[in-house]
Amino acid sequence: MSSAPIIHVRELSKVYVNFDRREGIGGAIKDIFKRRYRHIRAVDAISFDIQPGEVVGYIGSNGAGKSTTIKMLTGILTPTSGTMQVNGLSPQQQRYQHARQIGVVFGQRTQLWWDLAVIEAFHLLQKIYRIPQEEYRRRLDQYVDVLDISGQLHQPVRKLSLGQRMKCDLCASLLHNPPLLFLDEPTIGLDVAIKERIRRFIQYINTEEESTIILTTHDMVDIEELCPRLIIIDEGKILFDGAQDEIKERFGRRRRIIVSFHRDYLPEYSGKPLPASDLPLSFGAIGMKAASTIEEVKSGGEANDDGGQANDGGQTGDGGQTHGLAGGQSHGLANGANSAPPVDSVLAEPGALQFMAALSSLMDDGSQLRVRRLNLSQYQLSFDRVQHRAKDVLGRLMEQFEVDDLQLQEPELSDIVRAIYEGRHKQ
Repeated sequence: MSSAPIIHVRELSKVYVNFDRREGIGGAIKDIFKRRYRHIRAVDAISFDIQPGEVVGYIGSNGAGKSTTIKMLTGILTPTSGTMQVNGLSPQQQRYQHARQIGVVFGQRTQLWWDLAVIEAFHLLQKIYRIPQEEYRRRLDQYVDVLDISGQLHQPVRKLSLGQRMKCDLCASLLHNPPLLFLDEPTIGLDVAIKERIRRFIQYINTEEESTIILTTHDMVDIEELCPRLIIIDEGKILFDGAQDEIKERFGRRRRIIVSFHRDYLPEYSGKPLPASDLPLSFGAIGMKAASTIEEVKSGGEANDDGGQANDGGQTGDGGQTHGLAGGQSHGLANGANSAPPVDSVLAEPGALQFMAALSSLMDDGSQLRVRRLNLSQYQLSFDRVQHRAKDVLGRLMEQFEVDDLQLQEPELSDIVRAIYEGRHKQ
């Protein structure tokens, strides 16, 4: 990659000034003489560089400032302050030259003419961009084949489905061979098969033509498959800018193990609590302690032995409410088709509580693992990758319990990004 960035942004801001209309007749009369305005800082002094050939995911929650940034970079909006250069040009001051070197696809809009056949729209774009005939035919044939849109070329744009129109829009945005492509929600509302074809096409143009691609989307599968680098924006400010692997390393510290036990080994099938003597020796006291607090937990009381809350963080990135078992309180209910029985029935099984207590106290360093009961024979253990190595946790698990099956899960990007949106991780 070249050392000179294709996109250079410094302290870029955009402030919208909106008329704050008063309510009622009296308010309308006041507005005639003195209007009130509200300033909304959509983008707040952001800075970043993007190198040629990169595929960058530019993501954030609704209203975070993603689309405003894209519109400034494409020349649609003028920034309030700050500077930017796109391939050496100012998008606002050199609009004509800038428009010829970018391709833009907005998932909710089309650049094609509604009543024209698709092929006629492509021919019109050839004239607008003054694309040589030989190059135009070569690129058109290439994209029609890769995107599989030959059957739609002679249909009016208004008769296309959303997925068909999106593929045609992608083709149209690349006919003039732009070095830079902006994609704003290109897979929104599409079915799985169309999404996969569009992802493969994006990978194709990045690999074969070395196009630089800026992708905004709420679909984390798009991000994971296409974007080695992420920029996360929230309330107009950049929260994170770095490699996908880096965000997982920094914010995805908790790993999960899904454990399936032999059915005969589980206390639920015996119809009685698992005696402490049947637990590994070091876990017996903990197991009996958990069983002794069932009524306290069911009545909403706190089960602890040191006056503290009996949990190690409450909400986690694991997709549900999860409690540690240091003080004896324990429950973890998975939502969905594989969810455990209702709370009362789970807590009415002392053996299940004992078993979860034993799992939570698996490690011999005094630390607590987080435990969720997924169904009668499956449990989920969550641990900090910095505090414990996976092989140590797996080794202790195999040593102390009769395990039928194991599955080690890395943190999902969607969980990490969701946690960042919710403010659990601070820069």
